[in-house]
Parts: sequence; structure tokens; C-alpha cells
Amino acid sequence: TLGGHTNFVCCLLRLRNGNLASGSYDSTIRIWNLKNKSCLTVIDGDTDKIMSLAQLPDGNMISGGSQWNIVTYEDNKVKDEIEGHQGCINSILVYINGLVITASADNTIKFWK
Repeated sequence: TLGGHTNFVCCLLRLRNGNLASGSYDSTIRIWNLKNKSCLTVIDGDTDKIMSLAQLPDGNMISGGSQWNIVTYEDNKVKDEIEGHQGCINSILVYINGLVITASADNTIKFWK
């Protein structure tokens, strides 16, 4: 058991380095070392619920949530927020070539370069 979030955990992402990222309704992403079950860092992510996580080809993360924006991270800090949906972003898929696909409660799927 890994404890630390203060609200529902909504999404998990196994990172390429073997760590685990968890996104929560508490607006944070936590990075966990699974070997010793410790929290390595807490990232203040979206201003609302983190509902989806993915890893970009460069190793950085991308998230979506109830704020309707895609949030990109660099070195575990918010880098950019990209607008485009009119509803919660429920799912993110990243292809090896960097193409990002998002699915939203606004009944759309969008493709991003």
C-alpha cells in the first residue's frame, strides 16, 4: 500500500525508469519508487483533478483532467497548459513519434503534434 494522496487516485502510469506515477483528485501527481515503496516527489499538477497520465517520448509526462487542459511537465514541473477540449480529459495516449491523442467528456477525440 502506498499512501499520501488526500483524495481519490484516478490514474497510474508505469514510467520507463521503473517508478510509478499516480494522479489524483487532490490535484497532484506523486512519483513512487516501487522497490522501497517511498514517494520520491509530489508534483502540483492541474488546478483540479488529475484524471489521465501518459509519458512523452522524451521521458516527461503529460496529464489531463477536469480543468479541460492538457498539461505538460518538464523535470517534474508544469511546463505548459494546452487548451482545446470543452470537458474533462479522461484518457491520453502517446505514440512513439510524439503524436498525442486525448479523449474527453466533450464527446471528442483530438490528435495533437
